[in-house]
Amino acid sequence: MSTIKFSLFSKTKELDTKINEFLNNVSEAGILYGKNVALYLEEGYSEDFENRIVEVKNYERRNDKLRREIELSLYQNTLIPEARSDVKILLEEVDELLNMFERNLFNFSVEKPEVEQDLKSMFRELVENSVHTTEALVRAIRAFFANITEVNDHIHKVMFYENQGDQVYDRLIRALFSKNYMPLSQKMHLKTFFGNTEGISNHAEDIADMLTLFTIKRMI
Repeated sequence: MSTIKFSLFSKTKELDTKINEFLNNVSEAGILYGKNVALYLEEGYSEDFENRIVEVKNYERRNDKLRREIELSLYQNTLIPEARSDVKILLEEVDELLNMFERNLFNFSVEKPEVEQDLKSMFRELVENSVHTTEALVRAIRAFFANITEVNDHIHKVMFYENQGDQVYDRLIRALFSKNYMPLSQKMHLKTFFGNTEGISNHAEDIADMLTLFTIKRMI
C-alpha cells in the first residue's frame, strides 16, 4: 500500500482556498435554511423569510462560479489526474445540496403550506437533522482534502443523523395521516414538504457513500 497523502492540494494554495470557500458556502446555506424554516413555522411567511431566500440564492450562485473555477483549474494545471474525476463528481453532487436548500425555500415562499401546531416540533426536528447531516458531510469532505484518515469518523455521523431523520420522518408522516378531519389533498401537500426536507439528508447520505469509495481509492 502506498503512503497516504494527508493533503490533496498541499502545493496549490489558491485551489485549496476555493474549495474551502465552496464548502463554507454549503455549510452556511444549510444553517440559513434551518433558521429560515424555523422562522416560517414560528411566524409564517414574512419579508424577512423572503430576504433569507435571496441570501441562500446568492450562496448558490457563488458556488456555481466556484465549482467551475475549481474544475477548470484541475484540468488546466493537470492536478491529481488519478482523482480529478472523483473530485468533479463530488463537487457537483454537493452543489446539488445547495440547490435543494434554495428550491425548498422557494416552494415555501410560493405555496405557503399550513403546518398544524402539533406537527411543527417534529418538522423542526426533521429540519435540524437535515442541517446536522449536511454539516457532518462537509466535515467529511474537508477531511478528504486535508486529512484522509479522519473521513470515516465524519461519515459515521452523516449516517447517524440520516437515520435519526428517517425515524422523525416516519413519526411525522404517521401523525399527519392520522388526522382524519384533514383533506387528503392537504396531507399530500404537507407530505411533499416533509419529504423534500428528508431528501436533503438522503442526498447527503448518498454523497457520503460515494465519498467512502473515493477515500478507499485514494488509500490504495
